[in-house]
Amino acid sequence: MQMNNIRRQGELSKKISRNNAEISAGIMDSWNRRSNAFDHMSSNYSQAVRGVNSYTGLYGNTVECDVRADYVYENQYGDIFDVSGNEIDKYIALMLNWTKLRKK
Repeated sequence: MQMNNIRRQGELSKKISRNNAEISAGIMDSWNRRSNAFDHMSSNYSQAVRGVNSYTGLYGNTVECDVRADYVYENQYGDIFDVSGNEIDKYIALMLNWTKLRKK
């Protein structure tokens, strides 16, 4: 009988431990989502105040250019070229190794 009580207490302890781990994981997940949302809002506010937009560079880097730029290009050397108005001719961009970047 004492062995059964000890076994039940061990099982109960394991269940409590699992529940605590699940609750902790849920709290951390919620905190991480909230933190990411605040980071995103802060970044957007900072860009708006500074008058820039972010683009993903050719090598995964972040490139910031003036909000008035309609198109942003980068070459293999990391040089940035932004254009307001019409997009540059695709043939010329290809010949000069300029790649159009996408906004983040």
